[in-house]
Amino acid sequence: MQPEISFRQTAKNSLLGILILGFLQLALPSLQPNVAAESAQKVAGLTISEAIEQLESSDGRIDRLIAVRTLRQFGEPAMSTLTTLLQDEDASIRFLACEGIGDVALANGNEKYASKLKGKTIDELIDLKTTDPSPAVRMSAAYALCQLSSVADHIGPLKEAIQANERGLVCGAGDLLGKLGPRAISMTEILKSVYQQNNPDSRNGDYHFGGAAIGALRYINPEALN
Repeated sequence: MQPEISFRQTAKNSLLGILILGFLQLALPSLQPNVAAESAQKVAGLTISEAIEQLESSDGRIDRLIAVRTLRQFGEPAMSTLTTLLQDEDASIRFLACEGIGDVALANGNEKYASKLKGKTIDELIDLKTTDPSPAVRMSAAYALCQLSSVADHIGPLKEAIQANERGLVCGAGDLLGKLGPRAISMTEILKSVYQQNNPDSRNGDYHFGGAAIGALRYINPEALN
């Protein structure tokens, strides 16, 4: 695995190409909570076999990231490929693979879906959550595990990430926490604190941090916004 590198180093950053992938969200459909593309024959113009071929044959990092992001939209049929990517050398690929596994679990009954996964996959996610050099991969693995099992047991890296001082990491954590929805109700006070410390109306802190926190709260505990 690659050593952890600053998010600010775009070409090799350990936030997993999320900054690079931002523009791709305009071109590729996003897998939002309770929405699956399992039955789609094509996503972003690619069949699942074409996305896998692009992933395996391309030497270009952007092409591989696009392929993984596309693959995730196919849901459960892409699971075997996503699990093999948990050990990819590129931290960006590991991040997207973990998130994709969590999204598939979300679309297929959370803990009920966990019984379909091989124990090796769960073990690999736990290993990534605890030992991966990238904090973004750790939080993405935690997200997958929270969707598959106990939130209380695995939410630690997400809790750390939402309180970090790296804009990309905080925003990424906000997105993942939001997809956990009410399962992450225990994060309510922390998210409120992050928002209060970075309230754009008060012009204090970083409004991106505040936006990430309030965005997550809208899905987790909207009543806390009153």
